[in-house]
Amino acid sequence: MTRMNRPKVALLIDTANCRNVDKVRLLKAANRFGELVVAEAYANFANSEAVAAAAEVLFLKNVQLIHCPAWNNGSGELKSTADEMLMSRMLRLAQSQPSITRLILASGDGHFIPAVLEARRRGREVIVLAEGRSASRQLKQAADHFVGLPSLAVPVPDVVYKALAQAVEEAIQYAQGKTWSYTVIKQRMEQLLGSFDESRFLDRRGRPFASFTDFYHEAEGQGRVPPLPRPAQPPQTFRPNGHSNGRGNSGGNSRPSASGPTAIAA
Repeated sequence: MTRMNRPKVALLIDTANCRNVDKVRLLKAANRFGELVVAEAYANFANSEAVAAAAEVLFLKNVQLIHCPAWNNGSGELKSTADEMLMSRMLRLAQSQPSITRLILASGDGHFIPAVLEARRRGREVIVLAEGRSASRQLKQAADHFVGLPSLAVPVPDVVYKALAQAVEEAIQYAQGKTWSYTVIKQRMEQLLGSFDESRFLDRRGRPFASFTDFYHEAEGQGRVPPLPRPAQPPQTFRPNGHSNGRGNSGGNSRPSASGPTAIAA
């Protein structure tokens, strides 16, 4: 097939989801499906060393880097806008670029299933490239084709578990009986090890860890660290009339509703 006859392809990379995939191998796999007229990688590139390292490789391979900021989700954690921006771009391409007949999504995240189905409904062939063991089963089924890529993740070495145990011990001493968080522990591990990214390691099922919480819980299950203490609940006091200072009533003047459960209008 000549260059003129090769299908035109758009490659959209969920960089954070592909941290454990060889980027050069990913690009070679994508090139087999046609001429890459669009090649973009989405991420909050200021988020971690692993994402920054991936950005360098992709940039040198002529992939356009799309920085996606992260916002506070209201619970003290940052939520990247990468997924939303990538999905929006995929749907725009499917709607407004008829010359692009194939869309390649480099991600195993099941959140992209609606966008994949909509792109196919609009007549585009959708290929998913992702780490084979951790990719969403439903996402594989939603796409026209799935190409599994080998993972670069490895079993957790003892030095990492030792750093985790030290970080937890220091957190307990510093907290002095108060609640300590996963964030504090992970930040201390990054200091002890120079860098740390749980997705570089495999869990007991042979899959890269999806979150630090999962990594901690597995170490906890092995008896390497204690359970994370939960915040203490404020004591509940009761008033003479039978009402508590909480949200509900404890009896007294409280009466069950005669009409039963409240119906919610559709």
